[in-house]
Amino acid sequence: MLYVTRNGVDLEAVEAARVAVEKSGARRNPLSLMFSARPERGLDVMLGEIMPRILRHEPNARIFLASYENKVDHLAPFYSHCKELAAALGDRVVYLGHLTKEKLYSAYLSAGVYVYPVPSRLSPDFDEISCISAMEAQACGLPVVTSARGALPETLAPGAGRLISEKPYSPEYFDAFAEATLELMRNP
Repeated sequence: MLYVTRNGVDLEAVEAARVAVEKSGARRNPLSLMFSARPERGLDVMLGEIMPRILRHEPNARIFLASYENKVDHLAPFYSHCKELAAALGDRVVYLGHLTKEKLYSAYLSAGVYVYPVPSRLSPDFDEISCISAMEAQACGLPVVTSARGALPETLAPGAGRLISEKPYSPEYFDAFAEATLELMRNP
């Protein structure tokens, strides 16, 4: 017996969040970026390399960070490093904390671009096998910028964002990621 699912994307919760956002009068802010994956999925790259490039061209951009509480003790130095990178960007980094699905979807419905520069320098061999965050972002109509690695090319629907194919950790990758994000911010 088989039961086909949507890999955890609750479309009823997406619709409920959409209705709530519409009732509140909130609109998408194209200058708002979302990152809601585990920090070890590229937050160091986003905060240390890509966000500074974006801010050079769009100083009003902000990145909103959401996650769930499931820290791994041996990664404490990495988490501290990400906090230092965030602190260096000042008020351009906004911590949303741990969100319910409805609040996460509301944040997606209010943001301009979902950014996912995987892999992190912490785990350079990591390849995504199924990115629930990218699926949820797409369900909320939020364009995604991510790496053309692992299952991400098959996860991102045609026209739903940009896949960056340059070699990770190279200046070309950082520039291409920032340029793709800026393009979507400027032309929502």
